[in-house]
Amino acid sequence: MADQPSLRISDADRERATAVLRDAYAEGRLSAQEFHERTDRALVARTAADLAPLTADLPAPAPAPMGPDPARRRELRKIWTAWASMAILLTAVWVLTAVTSDDVPGFWPVWPLGITGALAVVRTLNLRHEDGDAAARETASGQDLRGRRDQPPT
Repeated sequence: MADQPSLRISDADRERATAVLRDAYAEGRLSAQEFHERTDRALVARTAADLAPLTADLPAPAPAPMGPDPARRRELRKIWTAWASMAILLTAVWVLTAVTSDDVPGFWPVWPLGITGALAVVRTLNLRHEDGDAAARETASGQDLRGRRDQPPT
């Protein structure tokens, strides 16, 4: 839309511009008076050229935190599905042992489930930490995944 400033804008474009202004106000980049003036102008804007100056002096937004990529999600699902399957199987064996014996044995599945559960938690935290490192690297390298605020909304 930046290459066609006379193009008429939609209500969604106006809402995106006011959201940018709201964020800037919340961050302390705009005074209350300036926020209200710009918001009023954004709500009556008719073209992209009307919106552009309202956000031109505001910095690009911080990238949104990204969740784990699909491969990591599959790995986590596989890890926790295996652990849950093992928990069900070992608990079933313990129940059968308890039912068929004269006395109730201690809940021995806690040992293998605790050890493998701890390993699964460590792997889950490592994957999340790797995701956080990847997001930090993208931010540090200047990649902006959502676009810049100084351009009018599209």
